[in-house]
Amino acid sequence: SGRSGTLFRWGAGADAWRPIGTLRQARFFHELVHDRSAGFVALGGITGMDARGRIRPIECLPERPLSPTVERFQLPAPTSAVGGGILADGRSVYFAGAGEATQGPADAAELWRLDLPGLAWHRLADLPERVQGADFTRYGDETLALLAGSAPGAALPAKGPAGGPAGDSAGDSAGDSVEDPTQGPAAAHAVPASFVYDLEFDDWAPGPALHDRQAGFRLVEHGDALWLFGGGFPMGDAVEEAGRDRRAPLSIGRCAAGGEGFEPSGAELPAPRRDFAAALIGDRYYLVGGVGEDGAVLEDALCFDFPSRAWIPCASPPSARVGAELVQVGEVAFLVGGQGPAETPGTLVPCRGVERFDPATGRWTEFIGDLGTGTREVAAFEVDGSLNVLALGPRSVEVFHIHVH
Repeated sequence: SGRSGTLFRWGAGADAWRPIGTLRQARFFHELVHDRSAGFVALGGITGMDARGRIRPIECLPERPLSPTVERFQLPAPTSAVGGGILADGRSVYFAGAGEATQGPADAAELWRLDLPGLAWHRLADLPERVQGADFTRYGDETLALLAGSAPGAALPAKGPAGGPAGDSAGDSAGDSVEDPTQGPAAAHAVPASFVYDLEFDDWAPGPALHDRQAGFRLVEHGDALWLFGGGFPMGDAVEEAGRDRRAPLSIGRCAAGGEGFEPSGAELPAPRRDFAAALIGDRYYLVGGVGEDGAVLEDALCFDFPSRAWIPCASPPSARVGAELVQVGEVAFLVGGQGPAETPGTLVPCRGVERFDPATGRWTEFIGDLGTGTREVAAFEVDGSLNVLALGPRSVEVFHIHVH
């Protein structure tokens, strides 16, 4: 085997080498040995002539591979809290995580890069401010990415007994104040946050403006524009809690290349949806599960056809999930992670299985019954034709390489 990752076999009397399999991590300058129980074992090697290319995982390729084959590694967590957004770029993964001083587990403040060949973390430039409920995606140029969500904003004024600001006997007919029965410190509300990251120069700049305070949305690049689907107010936002306006936006936002902000595209969601899994497959964008109005866990899936800007029927997955990941690998997609309803009403538990969706047939099937992830914070992405999953915990990160045969 060599740089291509393909293993070739030659037998006595054969007139040519025959390919027998492919390593998940193509490598060269490595050792290849054979073991009766493990099959072919690749040790060491590099992916390129730089320090980031040194490969640490030992890979086994069974002579009769099972489907699927799962490799599992455990690493220390780069930061004390999880959440904030994941961006996969080739064999590197960018993780916007929370720092030591954060008040909430989903506030992104630090940026880290995980080099998959060496399984090593590298600290990068911190975010300009903390971001909650963030989505991290490619943005225009090959070296740019967009991180968007919400950031803590200014405190909302408390209301006095007569309906005006605390200490004011006049009422507030405009309704801009928020009732505070305890008359304690005013609560903060969230404001849009959008930043562009330069992968080449490790630098942040202001991003396109979001058209509303949102969290739990998804960003996807299609054609010459970036699109924004779903979302709502961050959980615990003072404006939402006060009941000032609980209506989640239905409008699908669109930001043209080089645009200053997201504007309504003219298309809308059929109903409110946030914290859903999503993937672009061809010209169709699939939205799976999530949370709907009144906090209901959604069991269905939607499919948005970009050329017609219309919704078309789509089969529902076997299990309802919130905060899951949908990842395209080849011609199919895999649903990973998130939380689903427990036996006790009103409670959620981590979803440990992996489900497979074939857009050609519209069918869902179980792919892995129990992957072994014990956390609700899961990120998934495709690398070199394999499904990769990060199970994010407060002290450790588990990395799953799943060979999709």
